[in-house]
Amino acid sequence: MAKKKSINELHWESIKHSQIKSEYAHFLQSENLTRSPHSAHLFAMRKRADGYLEASERDLVLLLEGELPYMSD
Repeated sequence: MAKKKSINELHWESIKHSQIKSEYAHFLQSENLTRSPHSAHLFAMRKRADGYLEASERDLVLLLEGELPYMSD
């Protein structure tokens, strides 16, 4: 059974998610892309290549867009 996260852990997790979403918005603007699962996957690949190992590409795409690109998974 998974351990319930404390309020403090949930707070810091929400801050991390907000930062990632902000980085994604900046990425979309700088690359002149529209919001889509494909754009989120591209962002996730670059983020992981830069050394971000706290979440998988799949988890990042789901966090940012809520769905995976067509023919994924």
